[in-house]
Amino acid sequence: MEQDIAINRVLRDLKMQGLIAEEESANVRFFLNALWVASWEARGSEFGDRRSREIIQLDKKGRPLNEFHNSMEAAKKLRCARKTIRKSLLTGKPTDRGHLWKYVENEDTRRSDMD
Repeated sequence: MEQDIAINRVLRDLKMQGLIAEEESANVRFFLNALWVASWEARGSEFGDRRSREIIQLDKKGRPLNEFHNSMEAAKKLRCARKTIRKSLLTGKPTDRGHLWKYVENEDTRRSDMD
């Protein structure tokens, strides 16, 4: 609904300013729809890139076990809830299985954790 309203307003403004004729509305509407979809896809991928952080799975003694690109990948591979991993990341407390989780801050942190 939001998309239709925005496109209709843009078309109305373009017509009022004399930039497009009534006959051209259908063609312009098509391109405005394509632009809208492209902007949503770009925004979604930017958000995903921004929110995706590498994480390390640690045992009870703090030794690294595995490294994952993000919590979603870890949850799929370990067959557990992503919510469980995220809770451990936020609180610093171990999961029911006894694993701790930490974000990879940078390359230096990763090397020192893995040694």
